[in-house]
Amino acid sequence: MLANLLKDYMINEKLSVKDVAKRIDVNPSVIQCVINNQPIDIDGLLKITDLIGVEIDEILDIKEDEDEILKQIIMIISVDPNLSVIFGDIARGVRKSVYEKRVLAEVAAYVTYRLNLENDVADR
Repeated sequence: MLANLLKDYMINEKLSVKDVAKRIDVNPSVIQCVINNQPIDIDGLLKITDLIGVEIDEILDIKEDEDEILKQIIMIISVDPNLSVIFGDIARGVRKSVYEKRVLAEVAAYVTYRLNLENDVADR
């Protein structure tokens, strides 16, 4: 989705990869990664969504339902068990009202994106 939005933006604005990178102060390889449907860091993701005028929520699959958030976290931990510590810390923070539940959902959505698991979610 982001790749198509960025490509459309570049066509409409008649911009090259280098032009876009310069406009948002990122390495051109970041733009190339997006075009090739590869995950990028959160800073680059925020800069690109800001540039093309979309909310990050439209790009990341942020779950609202607790069961869906849990399924997403279980899938992430099955891929990288080391992340269970981070999700455990955030979950404890949610229970203690240090964080809103939305933070857990946003982190899970970004990690899913970053691990490039979006396609795997549809298959499960």
